[in-house]
Amino acid sequence: MAFKINSGSILEIVFLRILFSTSIISFILFKNHLSILVISKISSIDNVDILKSYTNLKLFINKSELPSLEKDEFYWHDLIGMHVLDCNNNDELGDVIEISNYGSNDLLEISPSDSSVDSKKRQIPFVKKIFIIEIDLKNRKILVDWPKDF
Repeated sequence: MAFKINSGSILEIVFLRILFSTSIISFILFKNHLSILVISKISSIDNVDILKSYTNLKLFINKSELPSLEKDEFYWHDLIGMHVLDCNNNDELGDVIEISNYGSNDLLEISPSDSSVDSKKRQIPFVKKIFIIEIDLKNRKILVDWPKDF
């Protein structure tokens, strides 16, 4: 079960509950245009020492259980494999192979494909309306404004 509370464009709060074995894991995500804070609770664990044994475990859920997104929102896993095109001349720069974050913002890691304009690997900052011009999930294309020589 998931639902959102939108408070203008300042803060969005997302509540998500997932059934995990015999427990329910509840998440609260607070996000604004700069950051995301996630708070979680496993219903059957009230002891911090027991909880520490769950540190660094990977948690998986079905894609069908993810909350619905707004029109211009998407999940990172949806971007993997998308073709990246230069918005100025439609040259193909490559395909998204990974999304990384080194502190300041997320980076699309682009690897050249057979139809790429060159054989350069690129890291393009994920900054909408500056470098990331358009994301077309249906046609699996991302238009970017990024110099080919960089």
